[in-house]
Amino acid sequence: PLEASDMIRQWFLATAGMTPEKWEDDKIMLTWMAQNHKSLEDKVIQFTRECVAAEVALVMTAGGNTAKVGTMGIVEGIGRAMATMTEEDK
Repeated sequence: PLEASDMIRQWFLATAGMTPEKWEDDKIMLTWMAQNHKSLEDKVIQFTRECVAAEVALVMTAGGNTAKVGTMGIVEGIGRAMATMTEEDK
């Protein structure tokens, strides 16, 4: 939660006209969040995608048995997910 709050704060402060003082004002901050909902959602999705990609890369490059087991688990998980998905979702 703290990491997420820090990330949102950074995005807030990167917005023109926003200051640390305004971050502390709940009304201003919540208004900003409402006005930037779509952008924030896109940033969270991108961040999540980057985290997943980093985890997969870490597992697959761990070396030794860990990499083999992890890679097989990733492939098996994708296969299971694909089996439950609609053609449109695939």
